[in-house]
Amino acid sequence: MFINRSIAELLAASLRKGGWLDLPAQGRSMFPLIRQGDSCRFIPCPAPSLRRGDVVLYYAETEQLVAHRLLKVESANGERLYLFKGDANLSCDPPVREERILGKLASVRKRGRKRGIEAGGFAFRAWSLLVLSLPFLSRALNRFARKLRVPPRTTTGAFS
Repeated sequence: MFINRSIAELLAASLRKGGWLDLPAQGRSMFPLIRQGDSCRFIPCPAPSLRRGDVVLYYAETEQLVAHRLLKVESANGERLYLFKGDANLSCDPPVREERILGKLASVRKRGRKRGIEAGGFAFRAWSLLVLSLPFLSRALNRFARKLRVPPRTTTGAFS
């Protein structure tokens, strides 16, 4: 979804005040962990406490709300820059400044199921390790998602 700075700040304030924020997923960048229509719960998390493999909600320079996996943190000119990538994307996102980070994924509730995936659970951590360790997996996930006709990123969803 394209959003402006004031909406991003409103979402960040709601997240801090309420302790969580549920958003519907759009796109295929995090396939198969997150599929279109899944409900994703994000919780507040200070950027310095994020760990490699966390799925993070941020407001991109392109004015999009994005939830992608943290690959690494770099420093440039005394500023911390966060590098993210969707599991099924073929390349990394542009670096993200700390003030654009809104929160991290706590759980995913799959469409039509009462239970979901807990972000701190064994299955989530195992999947994170697999995706981070095997870069060629992204290409396979991307092809598979296209064959299943999972819709690509759209401008009408909550995040991509």
